[in-house]
Amino acid sequence: MTHIPKNRFCPACCKCKAQRKRQRRGPGSGPRPDAFGHLAADRIISRSAWNRGVGNSSDAVLIYDSRTDHSGFYPVKSKSAEHAGYALKQYAGLDPVKVVYTDGSPELMSACKKCNVKFHRASPPGKWRKNGRVERQVGIAKAGTRSAIEMAGLTANAWPWAGRHFAFARNVSQITDPQHPNFGNSPYKLRFGEEFRGHLIPFGAKVDFMPTPTNPRPVS
Repeated sequence: MTHIPKNRFCPACCKCKAQRKRQRRGPGSGPRPDAFGHLAADRIISRSAWNRGVGNSSDAVLIYDSRTDHSGFYPVKSKSAEHAGYALKQYAGLDPVKVVYTDGSPELMSACKKCNVKFHRASPPGKWRKNGRVERQVGIAKAGTRSAIEMAGLTANAWPWAGRHFAFARNVSQITDPQHPNFGNSPYKLRFGEEFRGHLIPFGAKVDFMPTPTNPRPVS
């Protein structure tokens, strides 16, 4: 459902996850924190009006927790501090946030201040390698979103729905890499203490349901 890891026999993976060979220059980032709340945030920006998604969404905010590998994908209508703050609040909920790492964008820095984040570090603007952990997560989110849209047969403007579905599907899936420190657990369980007990439905599936009295008309 998440197309992770890449399957070379899957047409969607081959089409949507093509990338150049990595150029590794040294070891990865420092030690992992021991509790939820060490977040990394970045923006995914649409470069043209043609990339606007459903709901008139033009950009997205990706938030990732370094301890649990839990992530959130939040489509927004602009790159304002207000919308960035909304995404941060939606992701954190009632859980305390200790630090947020960003690329130094004014919108994310202002959002952190408005949300009363106790400590905030910013990598130098434009130095994306200094924020490599979240940049890697942005790449995974983009590839997963494209794969979900491809398999569902939907148009590109469905990316806000596909991005949110992919992030959640990845959160409730067990980590299968034996070398990963969270091997055998799902990000959802590591954050909330239990596995997700709801139904797992592929993106783009047709769902029949009985409308509630407050929503008498079927969704088209």
